[in-house]
Amino acid sequence: MKTNIRKFTTLLMITASIIIGGNFALAQQRGQQGPPSTPSTSQIKKMVTELSNTLDLNADQAKGVADLFTDHFKEVKEKFESGRPSRKVMENLDKEFEKEVKS
Repeated sequence: MKTNIRKFTTLLMITASIIIGGNFALAQQRGQQGPPSTPSTSQIKKMVTELSNTLDLNADQAKGVADLFTDHFKEVKEKFESGRPSRKVMENLDKEFEKEVKS
């Protein structure tokens, strides 16, 4: 009987350790709460290159898309620097950006 209780207690402690450790790892992985950081110029270039290759854009189109990405992320950064914008403002900004990229 004592052996069963010990096994159960050990199993319970192991399970609790796994759950607590997993939650701790997730919290560390998430880091700070809030919006993701604004991509750097090199990250924007990488995004545009991947998009350009996928869509088979010519040099002028790729430059236009790169300019749109740069302007968009600059505007996003400015909005967050002046305070936390509402979800609706950010959704409208994203919709407008998508529309410009598609055109």
